[in-house]
Amino acid sequence: MKNQTALDIQNLRDACFYYAKEIINSKQVLIPFGCSINCKEEMLFKENQLCKNEENNLIEIISLELNKLMYIKKINAWAICYDAQIRKSESMNQDIICIEISHQNEKKINSFYFPYDWKNKELQFKPVLSKKE
Repeated sequence: MKNQTALDIQNLRDACFYYAKEIINSKQVLIPFGCSINCKEEMLFKENQLCKNEENNLIEIISLELNKLMYIKKINAWAICYDAQIRKSESMNQDIICIEISHQNEKKINSFYFPYDWKNKELQFKPVLSKKE
């Protein structure tokens, strides 16, 4: 079961990162989205329409919906993915793709942060950061 949990987390992380990278690389706005793995090991994406100035609420709404599905055992794991910025220094911010993953076999949420920059009109990523909360 531990191997399946790690595989689910890796698959969700990879799928979300690939999708988010394609959106950002095409110079579109990355609207927060969810992704889940159901009991049949199928991966499903969940996208909602973004209302004006509701990005933070959308992240919360998606995570609550996916948590409910996991609670009633419709899904085994879920991820939410969104674009954010972290303060790198007092005068500089760093753009990142955030992926937060919850699995029914783990108590903590796995968080992955993919820092990126545009150099010579090309999207470039720095090493991924991760933590469990």
